[in-house]
Amino acid sequence: MKKRKIRGYRRGRGARKRKRGKGNVGGNGNAGLGKRGQQKTQRNVGKFGFTSKIKKPKVITLRQLDILIKKLDKNEIDLSKYGFEKLIGTGKITIPVKIKVKYFSKGAKEKIESVGGEIL
Repeated sequence: MKKRKIRGYRRGRGARKRKRGKGNVGGNGNAGLGKRGQQKTQRNVGKFGFTSKIKKPKVITLRQLDILIKKLDKNEIDLSKYGFEKLIGTGKITIPVKIKVKYFSKGAKEKIESVGGEIL
């Protein structure tokens, strides 16, 4: 016996009276979730919102920079070669260094210049 295909997305609703108005729809939104409401709402977690396409610059602090300089034993450093785009002023720097970086904070500039270094 050949199986019948149901075409379209709607199926019958039974009696004519049932098709009228909002009386048989079951509500809007989260209505009718009842006892198992949490199970049904958990399906939607993480499917909404958007992700930003703007990439944040990779940041290095003065504390990390000081450690890096001591390891490399250099007094001139180009941070873009190490994948960093921004220098921020968290921590202290002890060695006067010439630094080439795309972005930097005011605090980082002040601390570097106070030690005797400069930002190019």
